[in-house]
Amino acid sequence: MGEKIEEKEPSMEEKEIKYCLNRHRDKIQVFCFEETRKMRQKRNRKMRRLVPQSQLWLLVLFLSIFTGFTYQSFAQELTLEKALEIAFKNSPAIQSAAYSLDISQHNLSAQQAGLKSQFSLTLTPFQYSNAKVFNELTSKYNVQELTKSEARLTIRQPIIWTDGEITLTNRFGWQEASSSYTGSVPESTFNNSLYLTLTQPLFTYNRKQMQITELELSLENAQLNHAIQKLQIERSVTHQFLSLFYSWRSLEIAERQLANATESYQIIESKVDAGISAPEELYQADLTRFNSQASVQNLKMQYENSQDSFKVLLGLPLDNELVIVADIRKSLVDVDLAQAIDFGLAHRMELRQNDISSRMPCTILSKPLPSMSLKQR
Repeated sequence: MGEKIEEKEPSMEEKEIKYCLNRHRDKIQVFCFEETRKMRQKRNRKMRRLVPQSQLWLLVLFLSIFTGFTYQSFAQELTLEKALEIAFKNSPAIQSAAYSLDISQHNLSAQQAGLKSQFSLTLTPFQYSNAKVFNELTSKYNVQELTKSEARLTIRQPIIWTDGEITLTNRFGWQEASSSYTGSVPESTFNNSLYLTLTQPLFTYNRKQMQITELELSLENAQLNHAIQKLQIERSVTHQFLSLFYSWRSLEIAERQLANATESYQIIESKVDAGISAPEELYQADLTRFNSQASVQNLKMQYENSQDSFKVLLGLPLDNELVIVADIRKSLVDVDLAQAIDFGLAHRMELRQNDISSRMPCTILSKPLPSMSLKQR
């Protein structure tokens, strides 16, 4: 039979050493990490001494001046008020609405100017004719010579209430005529004629009044469209401005998380090198660091895309760099539902546009209309 080996009971000193090791294990790990970090710092200092101090200062000074110059040259600080001002000035939608408003205003002004009195002067300084006419009764040719000059002054006044028109015409002329029957003796005469004409369409609608009404409604519709475009631009700019600010803050947070993940990875790497932590923790920290890098790249791409969309909305060149400056504060507003509904029904511009569309006069027909003319000499 084999001999039974008796286990030796540890002494009191060994028990105290084991108890102290278990109790101060965390402190020992931290001490080892601090010693490792100090050794790396000493090694880095030795590497830095290889670079001359003068060259290092020149490099730092050059980088600071260059980065500051490029930032001030290309970066543009943008607040919400400034973004709205640029959008109202450069937005293609606002410019199109403004052009439509300008065209409607000029059309109405031109139509109203057509209702004023119209003066026209027609001059015929010299007119000469020489005709040789055969007379069958006498079987001879009659030579007729005519020289004349005349002027015609016409005043037209449209009547908007009846769609009629009053025309006053004064004709003054001089002529000298001769004929072979009278011995080719020239005779000079002066003549003056005054006409008053009234033209009034019958059995039809008032075209002038309907044109004025249609142009007035078109102008009001263009004004409403311009105001609606400004509100839509203000809403879109505010929404994209806040989205861009949110993307920028999200990118900052992701970069901080990447820095923390990188620092954590370096700490765990030092522990693993010192034999304090398991290699699995280093793998997990490395995976976390790569995930943070991917998140930073994704958010950076989203931020650049948001910047491009915002520049297109403002009408800015795509190569401009923007720096968003925003003051986010919480502000509560009390809203009464019944009062909000009544205010919206009374001031909603889309409702007024629908009302204008329903009141728009019919298109003026192109077929000829019967008319009555009164002429007095």
